[in-house]
Amino acid sequence: ARSSSGSLVSGAVVVGEVFISLIIGLIVTFFAIKDGERFARWVQRQFPGDRQEMVGRLGARAWRTLGGYLRGAATLGVVEGTIIGLAVFLTGGRLAIPVAVFTFLMAFIPILGAIAAGAMAVLVALATGGTTAALIVLVVVIVVQQLDNDLLAPVVYGRSLELHPVIVLLAVAGGGALFGLP
Repeated sequence: ARSSSGSLVSGAVVVGEVFISLIIGLIVTFFAIKDGERFARWVQRQFPGDRQEMVGRLGARAWRTLGGYLRGAATLGVVEGTIIGLAVFLTGGRLAIPVAVFTFLMAFIPILGAIAAGAMAVLVALATGGTTAALIVLVVVIVVQQLDNDLLAPVVYGRSLELHPVIVLLAVAGGGALFGLP
């Protein structure tokens, strides 16, 4: 009984941390949109006078890069969400639109987002369409994610981040090899 109560408390702490992180993230996002320029000027003034211009240029470039990444993630999320949502719908599964929306949102979370979205799609297909539907959706998820990672992502991120697609592909492969990700 002591072990299960410890697990329950541990799980509650994780849920609380995730909830608080989401709230803080939303608040920071709101103020970044509302007061971004003012905050950027404040940060720039914190550096010595001879470095402020360079800090301003670096900040502007970082902001453009972040925007490019978010545009790329949104583009990939729309493509993945549409295809996976259609697969759930066409196999007779219900909740295709929520699966598509969830897949879109998970595109903004590197690596784990694709796994979570794929698992959710397969589980929804299993629960609402049966084993055959789940297997078909699983195959679609694997194919879509492989094509996305190896073909579409390098092109989309390459354009949005102003990098050659081969550089993006090699960076993803290098990161996977470095951190032991398959």
